[in-house]
Amino acid sequence: MKLTCPNSTGRAAVEIKLRGDACQGLGEPESVALHIPIEPAGIDSFVQQLAAVNSTIGASARLPMTI
Repeated sequence: MKLTCPNSTGRAAVEIKLRGDACQGLGEPESVALHIPIEPAGIDSFVQQLAAVNSTIGASARLPMTI
């Protein structure tokens, strides 16, 4: 997961790249790459949620996205 601000407009985004253990790289089955615009104001809340999650099974944190 990578949080970015790709341009000078201040619009933030999160880049997420996931792949299964059997994958050699992106583009293969069991892999995905996402670029999602997010609300910059939601990042602080998201970080606080992550700190509270610890290693609890089933816990979650939410990062608001823009439309």
